[in-house]
Amino acid sequence: MEPNAQRLNSIWLQGRAPGNDIQVELRGCSQFHAEIRVLPPKDEDSPPRLVVRDLSMNGTGLKHGDKPAVQTKKEKDVQLYHGAQILVPMQLKQNQAPTDRAWLKVDFDDPDRGAARQSDDAQADADAGGGPAPRKKSGGKEENGDKEGDKENDDSDDKEEDKPDDKEEDDEDGDDEDGEKTRTQFVDLLMKAKEISAGTTYEDAEGLLSKRAAWKAVDEQTRRECFEIFVDHLAAHTGKKKKKKDKAKKGKKRKHKGTEEDVAEEDDEEDAPRQELSQYCVHHPMLCN
Repeated sequence: MEPNAQRLNSIWLQGRAPGNDIQVELRGCSQFHAEIRVLPPKDEDSPPRLVVRDLSMNGTGLKHGDKPAVQTKKEKDVQLYHGAQILVPMQLKQNQAPTDRAWLKVDFDDPDRGAARQSDDAQADADAGGGPAPRKKSGGKEENGDKEGDKENDDSDDKEEDKPDDKEEDDEDGDDEDGEKTRTQFVDLLMKAKEISAGTTYEDAEGLLSKRAAWKAVDEQTRRECFEIFVDHLAAHTGKKKKKKDKAKKGKKRKHKGTEEDVAEEDDEEDAPRQELSQYCVHHPMLCN
């Protein structure tokens, strides 16, 4: 892999989604977990930069050389060098093993172009962020610590930094549950709205339902994706039902007036595909991050 001017701004998507350039079908990996891109050089003497950007809930790890793997900051471009290894996902659940994490190694066709300069190496460490806290020696000083006069301040800073990290993990778990709950409510709203059919546009639905709480609780992107999945699946079921009815008409002439029981059965057939859609849309791969 060698970045060049012809491939500037190229993007390679990584994750569980079927259309990704790099598919990682592991539990804990998001549909669109991370992206690898080629960016312009920082100066005239440097080649274009190859970077990775985390987009996930469980994080993307990065390991350069003999250094321990660290978790990259979310939605921040971190430069990749020859021999770098990308870990997906970085965070594992308690019942997961290291084998539930994929490792992607980056090898440049020209290793010299992908080699890290000392200043670049330090900047990459700073950009990566996250990851495990610095290890301490028995005296309480960090292995890569600062001057003696800063020890107390460093220790207090470490304690303060640990708290947000723990809280962030709890928040992410809560976000997963809240996200599924709001999507479920949104799909239920679509399912109960008889005005929504296979031919309804997103703009039409917005005009009908935008004032409802379940509509407002979901972000714009998720709303659109969920709506498109809903109407596409509804259209597929409607098409199947039409073919089934046409086939039945060939064998038996339909009566102009049906009994109440016949009408009830037809209503059930109309509602069946809508009821199936609730769980289908909520757990659809495009919406499970």
